[in-house]
Amino acid sequence: MLNSLEADRAFLAQTEAQILELEARVSALERSLTVLRKTRRAALERLNSYTYPLSTLPNELIGEIFLCFLPPYPQPPPLVGRLSPMCLTQVCSQWRDISLTTPSLWRAIDLTERDWLPGAEAAVSLADLWMQRSGELRMLQGPLPMLRSLSIRFVSSSAMSRSDAVVPLQNLPLLSTVVLDDLRIPHVALPWSQMTSITLMCIYSTHCASILRQTPHLVHCTLQLWVSHEPQGDFVDLAVPRLEALIFKADSRVDVDFFRCLVTPALLRLELPEGFLAISACDPIESLATFISRSACHLRELQITDSYSSEGAYRHAFPSIATIVVDKDGDYDSD
Repeated sequence: MLNSLEADRAFLAQTEAQILELEARVSALERSLTVLRKTRRAALERLNSYTYPLSTLPNELIGEIFLCFLPPYPQPPPLVGRLSPMCLTQVCSQWRDISLTTPSLWRAIDLTERDWLPGAEAAVSLADLWMQRSGELRMLQGPLPMLRSLSIRFVSSSAMSRSDAVVPLQNLPLLSTVVLDDLRIPHVALPWSQMTSITLMCIYSTHCASILRQTPHLVHCTLQLWVSHEPQGDFVDLAVPRLEALIFKADSRVDVDFFRCLVTPALLRLELPEGFLAISACDPIESLATFISRSACHLRELQITDSYSSEGAYRHAFPSIATIVVDKDGDYDSD
């Protein structure tokens, strides 16, 4: 009995000592916690009072800084990723608002970047989104004083099927380079007289002749011609006085009178299928000699594609041309 009593008294004393020790620890922890809470509160107050330097600038200036984030126009930025203007809309609400109200951020788009797109619908949806953010590219009907290069490809036949569906582009004082791809090219009204470089794909030769008559300053021209079943136009004296480089795509088809009446006195480089030169069963070398004589040009470079003649035959006929390349069935035959 006495042994049990003494054991309980010892256990009680030990327990009270442990409780006192733990209470002391808890008190110390509470004091430490109080200090940490005060320190954290002070840090939060300092952070809340801190203003990021960029946020103190006017929104218009921040928008100009954002423009420096883009590659030089007309090079388009990536559609997605760190270098896309899309990422600026995801930083904070202020940056999103500024990005969405800065049309110049969305001034160029490259829809050939298809790796991440699930299909054509996604591309159309993305293009529509960028057009909206650019302040509506339908504003192409208004002045575009800084536009230097323009590339248009029509993807909807219904949109351009009406005879009155013309895309009027006016007040383009710096525009000098144009790429158009579709048979509806005549529906685009452009200041052709100031163009120095044009690429016309899938265009009827009659329409092409009409455009070339309006290009006195044209220096470089790439064409993919289609033969029209409509009555041929008037190709008499189709002169392009300053043209230096003329390229016909290999799958072009030409009306007989188009090439015969083309006059290019400044031409230095010519690339075309041999079929262009063999129209109406004419000898291609003789046809080319007639063209050079009629134009009074001094060719420096000649490339013949889809040729049945040898490169040697061309070199023998035109010794004054420094560079002659003949492509037979896709393989270049060089001496």
